This record gives sequence, structure tokens and C-alpha cells, in this order.
Amino acid sequence: MKAIKNLIIILICLQTKIIAQNAQFEVWGGYIGNIALNQKWRIWNDVHIIPTSFGMFRYGITYQTKSNYQITIGPAYLRTSTPFSNKLEREEHRIWGEIQKNFKINSKFRYITRYRYDGRFRERLDEHGEIVNDAFRFNHRHRWMNQIR
Repeated sequence: MKAIKNLIIILICLQTKIIAQNAQFEVWGGYIGNIALNQKWRIWNDVHIIPTSFGMFRYGITYQTKSNYQITIGPAYLRTSTPFSNKLEREEHRIWGEIQKNFKINSKFRYITRYRYDGRFRERLDEHGEIVNDAFRFNHRHRWMNQIR
């Protein structure tokens, strides 16, 4: 049974299409921290910087349920570049939340699945890619991560 379960997971991974960006050399700095307050509550903090693309500060509070789901919600602040500039000048504010669950496959591996929602308030750009001051556009982003560790 264990071999069949592992074979199914491998077959699913092999069917996944991977799309990558064509980019020049970039440096990506990041820090992700998770500070336990007690067994049920944690403080999440996440900082990333790519000097010519974006800088992000994301914070949140995490609650762990009795069935080991981790539910996190919080704000984020970003500075991003525009289509015609490498300067981090475009503001973005987010409210985000995620739910994550870990499953033990065997003594060496576990499967992690996570759904994340971002409500994004992005500074509006005009038709020339220039920032329109004090004007923001709202959009949604949904992400689903699957991982075997």
C-alpha cells in the first residue's frame, strides 16, 4: 500500500508542467520567521528584497487548530518596480491569509499543502506605465502550494 501511495505521488509530480521566467542574474534576499507565543499561537514575519524588482514586508498571526491546520492572517507592504523602471517606487498594500496542512508520508517524507489569498491594493499606472499618485487598483491573487519534503 505504501509503495502504491508513493507511486501515485510521483506520477502526479511528473505530470506537473513547470513554467519559468527568462531573467538575467538577480540577487534575492529573504527572511521568514515564525515565533511561537504558545502551542496554538505564533507570530509570522516575512521580508524579501530583490533590488531591481520588489521589496516586501509581510506580517501575520498564526493559529494552529487541534487537527494541525495552521491558519495565518495579516498585512503586507511592498514597493515594486514599474514596467519601465528598476526603481522600487510603486506601492502595494495587501491583506493576506493562508491555511496550511502537513501530512506525514513516512518516517523520512511529509507532504505539505498550502492555500494563500492576497487582497492587493496596487498603485495605479497610466497608459505609459507611470504611477498615478494616490490612486490604487484592487485585485485578488490565489496561490496553492504542494510540497514533498
